[in-house]
Amino acid sequence: MFSTRFDAMQSMVERLPGVAPPIRRSNPDSYVDTPFAEEIALVEMPRKFSFPSIRMYDGTGDPNDHIVQYKQRMLAVALPKESREATLCKGFGSTLIEPALQWYINLPTRSISSFAGLSDKFVEQFTSSRSLEKTSDGLYEILQHRVEPLQDYIARFN
Repeated sequence: MFSTRFDAMQSMVERLPGVAPPIRRSNPDSYVDTPFAEEIALVEMPRKFSFPSIRMYDGTGDPNDHIVQYKQRMLAVALPKESREATLCKGFGSTLIEPALQWYINLPTRSISSFAGLSDKFVEQFTSSRSLEKTSDGLYEILQHRVEPLQDYIARFN
């Protein structure tokens, strides 16, 4: 009962504007939590394997570009076929920083059973960061503001 009331009170405090969220204590058993299904989690990484260098992803670039670059670099490394899928999954987190890494850390336990599933969730999460091709249709949406000089208005077309 106390725990329920405490949780309710804590959630009310967290919703107050300007109040910093409380520091959460780590669960001592959390090191065993993994977003990977058992068929991936139980595969050992190759002993002398080192991940190829790759530009870190922070959540602001095109997620598809990051996936393609990561796969290309990983597939260039000789990996045993039986550990390839697990290595792709387990190594992916090491290419992420900032919000992208937070997303990865917070994936539900045992929710990833393949690299395809992981990459789909990743792209879905960061799809708003994709760079979209500009078309002429967008020109019709640009309106001149009332107090905007004509020169500034025209400059926005470029």
